[in-house]
Amino acid sequence: MGEFEELTTRIMALPSKSRAELAELLIQSLEEPDDQEIKSAWRAEIHRRDQEIRAGASVTRPADQVLRELREQLRYRKQRFTLTPWRKCKSRPHIMKDNSEVLEKHFSTR
Repeated sequence: MGEFEELTTRIMALPSKSRAELAELLIQSLEEPDDQEIKSAWRAEIHRRDQEIRAGASVTRPADQVLRELREQLRYRKQRFTLTPWRKCKSRPHIMKDNSEVLEKHFSTR
């Protein structure tokens, strides 16, 4: 058994609380040391967007309006792409060698 496998076996034998703490430490160790560079880039992007809005170059909309529109779009997509259970289909096609026409008829996204 290799070192990694042995370590994994020992870790899995730990209580769940200890494994959770270890997992958190491992995740933290994976964080990039360049976090400051990323934060600086985001600050610059936020500043740029703020300047566009203040100059009138960007059009903004109220968040509640945007969220309402997105919910409506999701509701429409859910209704449009919900498939009818096979037992409830009005026309059950017979088994054919080439059923591409049947699939097109029953599952088209038109």
